[in-house]
Amino acid sequence: MLIGYKKMEQLFRKCCSLDLDKNKSKRILQIVEKKFNDMIEVAEENARLNNRDVIQLSDFPITKGLKNSMKIFEELKEAVEVDPVISAIRAKTTMKFDEEVEENMPTLVGTLFVIVGYVMKELGVEGRKPSVEEIERAERILDYTL
Repeated sequence: MLIGYKKMEQLFRKCCSLDLDKNKSKRILQIVEKKFNDMIEVAEENARLNNRDVIQLSDFPITKGLKNSMKIFEELKEAVEVDPVISAIRAKTTMKFDEEVEENMPTLVGTLFVIVGYVMKELGVEGRKPSVEEIERAERILDYTL
C-alpha cells in the first residue's frame, strides 16, 4: 500500500476539501497505483531506449501540469512514507533507480493523489463526498491524460 487511509483522508481534506470513506479511499488508491505503475513503465521504456539499465528522473513522463501539481503537493507539507513507495517500485521492475528518482518518488505518488482530488473537484463533486461515479469519471480522465 502506497499510503494509509488516515493519511489519504488528511491529504484530501487539506488539498481539495473532500471527505473519503474507506471504500472510496481504496478505489482512489487503486487508481493512483495504476497511474504510478504506468509512469514506471514509461520511465523503464525511456531508460532502455537510452541504453541505460538505471532509471533517471528524466525518464518519467513529467509534464508541465504534473510539475505544477508537484509544487502544490510540496506546499501542503504532507509526507508520504518512503519505504512503501520504494518497495512498490522495486516490485514492478528489475531495473535500478538513481538517487534522484528515489528521493522524488514520494512526491510523485503524493502528487497523483492531489491530481485525482483536483480532477474530482473540477468535475463538480456535490458537497464534500465524491460519489463512486465521480471517482470513475476522474479515473477515465486520468487514463486519457496520464
